[in-house]
Amino acid sequence: MKKYLLDTNIVIDFFKNRNNVLEIFKKIERSGLFLSIVVVIEYYQGAFRSNNYVLQDSNFKNFVKAGSIKILSVENSVAMEYAKLQAEFMKKRRMRPVMDLLIASTCVVNDLVLVTQNAKDFEGIKGLKMYNL
Repeated sequence: MKKYLLDTNIVIDFFKNRNNVLEIFKKIERSGLFLSIVVVIEYYQGAFRSNNYVLQDSNFKNFVKAGSIKILSVENSVAMEYAKLQAEFMKKRRMRPVMDLLIASTCVVNDLVLVTQNAKDFEGIKGLKMYNL
């Protein structure tokens, strides 16, 4: 069974009831859904800026619980993968955004497929498998 990590844009679009995102939940195995703690951070940055934090918070917690979504923290192995990948990009003078590369590193280390709508943000990352909507 494939396991999937949802990018921040997928989570946000789920709450906006975007059809393409809702379709992905019909296609993939729900028991294999994950979020990076980085996605949680990015989501809550937006929630704290919104006019209705309480609703945003409640929606997110219900989403995670109802979907049996597991949240992965940045463990040492993820940090090491991030450092290795970022060093490779730095040698090419092409640093990557920290949050995106941490999400990608989480996927590589945990053998997860990244579900995103922003494949261009993750191009050229060795070992990363993507499902681009």
